[in-house]
Amino acid sequence: MRNKEQQAYTSSIRRYGSISTVDLLRTNSPAIRHKLLAHSKSKIGLSIITLCELQYGIERHAVRQPHLRARHEHLLSEMVAPFDVFQLDDRVVDTYGKVRVAVARSPIGVLDTFVAAQALSLGATLVTSNSKEFQRVPGLMVEDWR
Repeated sequence: MRNKEQQAYTSSIRRYGSISTVDLLRTNSPAIRHKLLAHSKSKIGLSIITLCELQYGIERHAVRQPHLRARHEHLLSEMVAPFDVFQLDDRVVDTYGKVRVAVARSPIGVLDTFVAAQALSLGATLVTSNSKEFQRVPGLMVEDWR
């Protein structure tokens, strides 16, 4: 999504998934399915960082089971299709530095810092199964949908 389109879109975002695991994407989970349906009129997006981590999982499994790579990539593509994927932009860069300073005494992982900065820059609620870590970020709205 280009920056102007993203800026216009962000005003309507309600939920933003870090999905540092596949929890939110597991539509066979009744709790997750219920939350997705409850927020069906809201905008739900994914961080490019999350997508990178999911691709990493595919690559990691492909080392042991290379014959499953294409199937896993297809499943990932289907799972993320309903979501907008947000790229890193200048607002995230600015926010990242502030978040990293704010959590310096009790740091979170670098990738989680990027995800938190992106959610803050979008003014979105971060949906994650790792709420304990993300709650250390000042001003970040966090929900655990498990």
